Amino acid sequence: MEGTVTGYVQLPRGRVTLVNCGIGDRISVFRGEVLDCRDLVGENCRMTVTVRMEDGESVRRFLGRECAMVYGDYAVEAKGIGARLGLEAL
Repeated sequence: MEGTVTGYVQLPRGRVTLVNCGIGDRISVFRGEVLDCRDLVGENCRMTVTVRMEDGESVRRFLGRECAMVYGDYAVEAKGIGARLGLEAL
């Protein structure tokens, strides 16, 4: 689409922490492992990252469709920041 930029980078495998928040006062924090990363070669979101969640049921606690991901285990820190912001950790 004219005037848009969609970047792609090949992400390595490894342990990650994901944080997901939606509308409201809740935050979901997950641990997982990046298994794969692919370029979808589209006009919009090109990047798909496959993550194996440490807790298979955790995906049911997603609050929105966007999430932040960082390499390493920062679940305790992310929950602590959420608590300081007045967010309930799920």
